[in-house]
Amino acid sequence: MKIALLGSTGGTGLAFIDQALANGHEVKALARNPLALSINSPNLEIMAGNVFNVSSLTALFQGVEVVVSAFGIAGLWQARKPGGLYSVGGGNVIEAMAKTSVQRLLVVTSSGVEPQENDNFFFRYLLKPLFLKKMYEDMAQLEKKVTSSGLAYTIVRPPYLTNGPLTGQYRVAVNRNFSDDKDLSRTDLAHFLLQEVEQNRYPGSTVAISY
Repeated sequence: MKIALLGSTGGTGLAFIDQALANGHEVKALARNPLALSINSPNLEIMAGNVFNVSSLTALFQGVEVVVSAFGIAGLWQARKPGGLYSVGGGNVIEAMAKTSVQRLLVVTSSGVEPQENDNFFFRYLLKPLFLKKMYEDMAQLEKKVTSSGLAYTIVRPPYLTNGPLTGQYRVAVNRNFSDDKDLSRTDLAHFLLQEVEQNRYPGSTVAISY
């Protein structure tokens, strides 16, 4: 399968590339700095661009069967001012998919988009309002655009992500968040994304994932 990947230089993106190539897929990866991707494979095509540039997205999506969007903000300070990364960038992704007639979209947001029962005091009253509120609002706008796009979408909401190992052992909840979610490794998030690319189990759904 030929897959377009956004967020290719992040931890989830790098893990997804490794796993997708190992499973025999072709990956077209978008990167602001292509030199940041040191993976060499005849099945990996690296293109320069970003989600604010519709023409680079349109070029990336040519000939692909599915788009996997794992781009995101790195760091609490950046999360305070998302700059429309999710809402505007996601809207550009949808526009470029319409131009290239690609229908299948997997997009990563966060379990933090909706309040959760197990949010502790520090997260609920300090971390979220001071650092993460604007980012989650931007993600929520992205989710609204995706669900009204007419695409065969799957929105994936992971919890806090770590650099832990691949286990393949995680829980999935469809159209709801977990009340007891636990930190998840980026490699396991990538594993779920690739499984969904291959098996197409949750089109039209928002899926929470957690250990």
